[in-house]
Amino acid sequence: MKVKTTLGALALSITLAGCSTGKTETKMDEEVAAPVEETAPANPVALYQDGLMKLNNGGAMGDGFADSVVMVNAMGATTGKEAVVKALNDFRSPFPDMNIDAARIIVLGPDTIAVEGVITGTHTAPMGEMAPTSQAIGTNYLHIVTFADGDISNIEARSNPMTMMQQLGAMPAPEGKVPALATRPASTEVVEGAASADNEAIATAYFAAITAGDNAALAGMVSEDFTIVHHGMNKTMTLAQAGEHMKMLS
Repeated sequence: MKVKTTLGALALSITLAGCSTGKTETKMDEEVAAPVEETAPANPVALYQDGLMKLNNGGAMGDGFADSVVMVNAMGATTGKEAVVKALNDFRSPFPDMNIDAARIIVLGPDTIAVEGVITGTHTAPMGEMAPTSQAIGTNYLHIVTFADGDISNIEARSNPMTMMQQLGAMPAPEGKVPALATRPASTEVVEGAASADNEAIATAYFAAITAGDNAALAGMVSEDFTIVHHGMNKTMTLAQAGEHMKMLS
C-alpha cells in the first residue's frame, strides 16, 4: 500500500511595477517538484499470501523473490533467484495442479514469518524417471520466511518427501499404513506476536528438555491441551505420544 502526498503544480506570478524606470510587467511561472510518493512498510503476511495466490493461479514461480534469495531445505542450501526458481519448478512440475496453502502464519518480527501449511496435487507428469501414477498427495510443510525490500530474501523450507513418496506408492509405508492425505485449509489463521526475553527463555528450556528426554520438565511448561504437529508423519500428537515417539527414535 502506498501513501501519496500531492503538492499540486503551483504557478507563481510575480509582477514588477515599472514606476520611474518605465519597465513593463514581467511574469515568471515556477512549478513545484512532482508529487512525492512515500511507501508504507511491506506487510510480510500480505506479501506471502499474495505470492501463494498468484502461484496457485498459474503465476510465475519467481515473482516475489530477491535476486540473492537463499532457500534452505533437507537437500541443503540453494542460492540465487534463478537456482531457487529451478528447484521449485522441479518440485512442482510432476504435479501440474499443485496447490500450496497456508493454514497458519505466525508473525515473528517486522520482516519474518513462520508458516504451517499444506501441499496438495495429483501426480500426472513424470518425476525424474518415475512415470505418472495419477495418485494424489497431501502433505504438511513448514516455512520460515524473511523479507527484504518487499521480496523474499531467505526461506527455510521443510516438507514431507517421505510421506509424499508413500502416498504415491513409491516407498513402503510402515505396517502398510499409507499416511492420510492432508487437505487444503478452509482459511488461514494469523497469529501476531512479538519476540521477548521471556519467550526466548521458554523456548530454550523447551528444546533443552526435548534434547534431554525430560518429559517431566516438558509437562511442567505446557498447557493441558498441548499438541505437537509432526510434519514428517502428517500427525498431531499429545505430549505423551510425542514422548513415546522420541523413545522409539533414541
